[in-house]
This record gives sequence, C-alpha cells and structure tokens, in this order.
Amino acid sequence: MSFANPKAVRMLALAFLAQNLALGLSYGTYGAFVLHFVEEFDAPLSLAGSGLAITALVMGWLHDLSGNYHLAFVLLVALYIAAAAVFARFLLRARHPAQQQG
Repeated sequence: MSFANPKAVRMLALAFLAQNLALGLSYGTYGAFVLHFVEEFDAPLSLAGSGLAITALVMGWLHDLSGNYHLAFVLLVALYIAAAAVFARFLLRARHPAQQQG
C-alpha cells in the first residue's frame, strides 16, 4: 500500500479509529460492570475481570475456524441457521416459561 495515495491514508485512519472505538467501548463497558459483579456475587476482582480476557483469547484461537466456516458456507445460509435457532429458543421459552422467584 502506498501512502502517497490520500484515499489509502484516509481509509487506514478510519479503520484505525473504528477498531479503537469498538475495542474501547467493549472493554470500557465491561470494566464498568466488573465492580457490580464483584459486589453482587462476592467474587474476587481478578476472577470477575478474567472473563473478558478469556473471551479475547478464545476469539483469537477461533478466528481460523470462523474464517474457514465463512469460506465453506454462504453467509445467507448461516443467517438462516441462526434465525432458526433464535426462533426455536423463543418457541421453547414460550412453552416452558421461567419460574417466578419470590
């Protein structure tokens, strides 16, 4: 990629800002809720904060599997499967509502 092209530089800058905005929102939001988890479940701060780290680690491990899946299947088929799973969950939830806790 040549940095002499102003459109390339602009696209690189926008991608950098978008990536940092998305990561900042997800990590920042999780960080704001960690203290509530610690108070609610009486858990150590290190245990409550490890959830996002484990999630990021697993996402890194699964990126090849996810990429190969999207190469093998058409994205529309994956969306239909996801929609069917959501519909099945709502159907099961309607048949067996959660018990009210008093």
